[in-house]
Parts: sequence; structure tokens; C-alpha cells
Amino acid sequence: MSATMFLFLLYVIPFLIGIITAYCLKKYNRKIWPPVVIFALLITLFFLCSENLPAVTKLYYRVTGHYNIEAVGFYLLFAMRSCSGFFTGTLTGYVLQRLK
Repeated sequence: MSATMFLFLLYVIPFLIGIITAYCLKKYNRKIWPPVVIFALLITLFFLCSENLPAVTKLYYRVTGHYNIEAVGFYLLFAMRSCSGFFTGTLTGYVLQRLK
């Protein structure tokens, strides 16, 4: 599998799960904004962490014992990609429920 396809799936699968989550939250009369705010905060946190990779890598080293700046950068990229998929999927599911 190519890297482009992997990054595409890393966005699409959480996007679809976000739509299902929004549908289930609406079905059980729950508010949809707490997950949306949480995903927005996580995306912001991951973006801010990616601005200073050596500091985040040192924190990662304290927790796991492995020091690899490049790997931490990819972990943050993947986390931002999947959280943005959940975020846009949840918003899309909400809009689809409102149009219904």
C-alpha cells in the first residue's frame, strides 16, 4: 500500500466513524458539541506539539524510553490526521442530521 493511500485511509475511516458517532449521539438525544470541542482541542494540541519536536521527543522518551524525533513527528502527523477526520466527520454527521 502506498503512503498516499495510507494517509487517505487514515482520514476517511475516522471520517466515517465520526458520521456514525454524530448519528448515534443525535439518536440518543445527546449533545454533539462536546466531542467536536474535544477533537478541536486535540488537533490544536497536536499542532502546537509539532512546533517543538525535540521537547515532545524528550517527553516521549521519559514515558517510553525511546528517543526518535522522526518517529514522534510521524506520530503527531497521524494523530492530527485521524482527529481531523473525526472532527469533520462529526460535523458532517451533524449537518446531515439537521438536513433530514
